[in-house]
Amino acid sequence: MTDFGDGNIDVAIVKEFYANLYDLKDKSPKQVRVRGHLIKFDEDTLNTFLKTPIIVEEGESLCAYSTFALLRLDP
Repeated sequence: MTDFGDGNIDVAIVKEFYANLYDLKDKSPKQVRVRGHLIKFDEDTLNTFLKTPIIVEEGESLCAYSTFALLRLDP
């Protein structure tokens, strides 16, 4: 929705996405309304879009970041 194929992005749409993203209840899966379209996303969708695969080490059930995030509370 934001990529014009030539490497440019529509900054206004990106800003609208982030402006409407905040949710007090922080429920999952996330969803946001942009220009009348409901956009649903989760970690897997974002990783697919950004082409960043999740690597789970052998014997682990979570990726390294998720394991790290569970180690301490966010101040």
